Amino acid sequence: MLNVGKKRYLIVFFAFLAFAIDRITKVYFVKQPDLSFIAWPKILVLELHKNSGMVFGFIFNDLLFYVSFSLLSLILFYLIVNYYQRKIFFLFSCLIFIIIGAFSNLLDRLQYGGVVDFINVPFWSIFNLADVYIIGAVILWLIYLIKYGEFSKKS
Repeated sequence: MLNVGKKRYLIVFFAFLAFAIDRITKVYFVKQPDLSFIAWPKILVLELHKNSGMVFGFIFNDLLFYVSFSLLSLILFYLIVNYYQRKIFFLFSCLIFIIIGAFSNLLDRLQYGGVVDFINVPFWSIFNLADVYIIGAVILWLIYLIKYGEFSKKS
């Protein structure tokens, strides 16, 4: 079993690796805007799409965005410090992946004027790896909370 120090380093290593892979794939598609690759017909197409809206393309005004972003950042910061201090590294890892996904998408907004999406599932949505990190981490976080956390306690 890994000691606490090695767990921390592994979490940070994989977080930086995931962040780098997300940024590299986005730059790749931005530099080749006409690229369209059908990975699986009618199921998965890789092509550039810029999302200037928010989550799932919803439009928010600037004030609502900044207030929401600030409040969510404070909550995530509190939770990440809490999980780190309590040595709950699974939940700490989930929050790290939520943060790197959100940070990468924020960088897109600042750099490109919208989030760079390139994974097109025609019957569902268009998204990117940062979105996968966020959604996957939230799902794992909720499963953990339901199984071991507050949601699992009997009243």
